[in-house]
Amino acid sequence: MALIEFFKTKGQSGFGYGSTAEEVTRNLDLKGFTYLLTGCNSGLGLETLKILCMRGANVFACARTIDKAIHACSKISTRAIPLACDLSEPDSIKKAIVQIKSMGLLLDGIIANAAIMALPKLQKNHLNGTLT
Repeated sequence: MALIEFFKTKGQSGFGYGSTAEEVTRNLDLKGFTYLLTGCNSGLGLETLKILCMRGANVFACARTIDKAIHACSKISTRAIPLACDLSEPDSIKKAIVQIKSMGLLLDGIIANAAIMALPKLQKNHLNGTLT
């Protein structure tokens, strides 16, 4: 709950700063839909996984490691299918694609949630001028 919700009125949709994903999607039926979600194991990704499954969707839940994906999915639903997909590793991405194709489910959407919160500060190497 954010303090700002007490000072702002709800919008035309009836939702505002204090609205939850569960409230906003209350009448949404996603049975028969399949999504790919990156960054499923924490923060907004974990909440997105929860809501998609709650509304009936099947979700390919991707995390950097299979252990992280399994851990996230085990908290949520059997509709969540854990996959390792490290977006910084092309071979990991290719392997995830092969796994998804082998299950024969077509994707209705992709939610590209994975991100790095803060990049390390780059420093210039004064010997050769490269950034590290």
